[in-house]
Amino acid sequence: MEANEQTPVQPKASPPRAFLPLTPMGAAAFTQASFTRLWVVQFIFALLISVVLTWFLATAWFPQVTKAVQQLPETGKIDDGKLVWSEPSPQILSENRFLALVVDLTHSGQARSTAHVQLEFGATDLVVFSIFGNCTFPYPPGFEMMFNRPELVPWWGAWAPPILALATLGGILALMCSWFLLGTLYWGPAWIFAFFCNRDLSWSGAWRVAQVSLLPGGVFLGVAILLYGLGILDLLQLLLAWALHFLIGWLFLGASVLAGPRQTGIPTKGNPFKA
Repeated sequence: MEANEQTPVQPKASPPRAFLPLTPMGAAAFTQASFTRLWVVQFIFALLISVVLTWFLATAWFPQVTKAVQQLPETGKIDDGKLVWSEPSPQILSENRFLALVVDLTHSGQARSTAHVQLEFGATDLVVFSIFGNCTFPYPPGFEMMFNRPELVPWWGAWAPPILALATLGGILALMCSWFLLGTLYWGPAWIFAFFCNRDLSWSGAWRVAQVSLLPGGVFLGVAILLYGLGILDLLQLLLAWALHFLIGWLFLGASVLAGPRQTGIPTKGNPFKA
């Protein structure tokens, strides 16, 4: 009697564990990951980038606001759309290479700063100067705001930390929303590219890989903000980095799709009509 021989069943290879989408293979692993894992990884990256942005505000902008508040006179306020100011004008309250705060009631142009952004308080409006030009914001009618040292110093000291915390949360929310929208926009092109490259990529997998492919560009932009805050990059170079981070997302998306598995059962070599 012949013994029945059974062929051992080979265990199915498990998909690679999705963890760090900073390489094409790492991003391709997220095609099989859960949506929860995707959102957790996106949140961690958004938190790190937002911390860099908050650090920049805390070291480059907020100290200048503190100094400007301490330079205000004993009396002054914005009342019914007009700035009540008794000190000489124009006057630079504080400035560094990033931010300048100026009082120029007539916007005479005699207090222009070399800072990348200048906030100039006029008699009836606030003008913001930057590399993009200037933008005017009139004081709203009926609007009242203290504009003197005795009242603004304690107010700013109490509210500066919560404002930084809100900036961090706002940065996280803005990054998560932008990645969701851009990833959804890249979703269709990613699936079409995978189809013509004979890659085994489902619709849901294409959406996930489109989402995580944006993270390396976000890290690149976060590093650029850090270098800008350290004085290594200037404003034009920072703007160039902001534009490049979109290109990085597209290039990384294409590389991540190509790093995915090929479709099985599709001949790639030889004559398909040959016996």
